[in-house]
Amino acid sequence: YTVTPENDLVVPGVNNDFILDPGTVDILAGNTTAQINLNILPDVKYENNETVTIALTTVPAAFDDKSSAGNANMSHDYVITNDDDLPKINFEGDSTSVFEDDASIRLKVSLTAISGVASTVQYAISGTADEEGSNKDFTDNTDPAISNTLAWDADTEQDQYIDISFTDDNIDEDTETIIITLSNHSGGATTNGSDKLVYK
Repeated sequence: YTVTPENDLVVPGVNNDFILDPGTVDILAGNTTAQINLNILPDVKYENNETVTIALTTVPAAFDDKSSAGNANMSHDYVITNDDDLPKINFEGDSTSVFEDDASIRLKVSLTAISGVASTVQYAISGTADEEGSNKDFTDNTDPAISNTLAWDADTEQDQYIDISFTDDNIDEDTETIIITLSNHSGGATTNGSDKLVYK
């Protein structure tokens, strides 16, 4: 028999998803059935449901005069059903204070745990500070190619970053705010935690 995972995210072996190597199953004389023992390994990582296909192939040559392979029900799909919660997308805190001459700040946006499913979230910037015009107070220096969307690859990434630089304008003015809000999550994570950060 053969053992075929659904895709590269379904991984055999210790500390992964399941244990079962391809091999031969023996039906002993006087019996009509035998067992193939598929060992499903528990984890705490959110994943899509995963499928492992076990397929019967041919009768070994040494036994082909005693039996033959069938032509129906020669494979079985075993679905490993996810039972773990979506990780949350969070800022490290919900408020912080900076000075104009601090030059810049790197804001970390993290998953509470690595997800087995690729994830994205959009962010929007609002508040009383100006991002455009002659009174510009700050610049969003995050990679413009991502179009205000942060993305995490499955199984590998836990942190992404928003980069903000400040304009030191030497003008005496009231304290201004930059509000960064996360929304429209997709994939293997959710924004049910600290999803808004206020800079003052």
